[in-house]
Amino acid sequence: MKLLQDKWPALLRLQAALTKDKHITSQKEANEASDFYATNFFMQFSRTIIIPTPLMLELMQSVDKVDCYGALHLPYPVTLIQFTRPIPEHNIMVHMEQPVGHPLLDHDSIEGFLLCNPYQGEVIASQMSKFYDRIAMNSIALFTSTAVSRVAWLDPEGGKAKPTWEAMALPIEGWRKENKVRLMRIAYLIDLFLNAPNVTVDLVKPDVKVNRKREAKGKARLPEYHVVSIKKLQGVYAGEGEKGQGKEHSHMYPVRGHFRRYKHLNKPVWIPNHYRGLKHGFASMRPEIYQVRPADVDTHIQPREE
Repeated sequence: MKLLQDKWPALLRLQAALTKDKHITSQKEANEASDFYATNFFMQFSRTIIIPTPLMLELMQSVDKVDCYGALHLPYPVTLIQFTRPIPEHNIMVHMEQPVGHPLLDHDSIEGFLLCNPYQGEVIASQMSKFYDRIAMNSIALFTSTAVSRVAWLDPEGGKAKPTWEAMALPIEGWRKENKVRLMRIAYLIDLFLNAPNVTVDLVKPDVKVNRKREAKGKARLPEYHVVSIKKLQGVYAGEGEKGQGKEHSHMYPVRGHFRRYKHLNKPVWIPNHYRGLKHGFASMRPEIYQVRPADVDTHIQPREE
């Protein structure tokens, strides 16, 4: 699997060169150029954490329940979240957008997210202050079509975070605003997941001999990256010999991934997809019927505008 840290810097440099040679005539083009510039800036400080695609889809089931309070507490000031395979946009965003320059594509895919809390890194904050009047946190979606979608918000200091686009002349309303708020919710959702007490982030270092051979052939060194793992949480009971209270399951059924709070833990625990009532087997499973409201279905593709 090729890391986004290898793929995207070249694309961003190319985009920067094209923007430099192009005469910007609209605020829309200025906004897009600003998004690419910010993405290029943050990418150079990023550290990669790989989240398996099925796990990210599990997390998305809880995205609308996330409260965007306080500042992000990322493992690194700039954390690049990469999926094991791209995720179709309709599984992530509220509204799909038409990929720019790809009129034949009816949808796009998201390869990862670039999350930044510059308040965690003095170097990043000091360099950002050279270009921006107000330092803000960022959530940036990286699309397969090489488009980027970005939202920024100021440190809420314990309050609820609100997206800011005071430098933008284009109105951010309707479906555009819903997509921007979704980007912010995803940043807090991933941050909540990575800080769960039963989730660990492990560093994976490339083989030294492989990198030595790559250097000898004039190739770039393979970078380090991180992977996440979920530990099974052991129950903690008040008294010796005391057991938890549980119900007997009459059939086997699937349980969606979700966050669970325990009285003895300050942080919520991530519970992955699993089955209950295993002893009854698949033959006992009851068909589940889910009703989808019309408001939950959005098949209209919007033109992509940053």
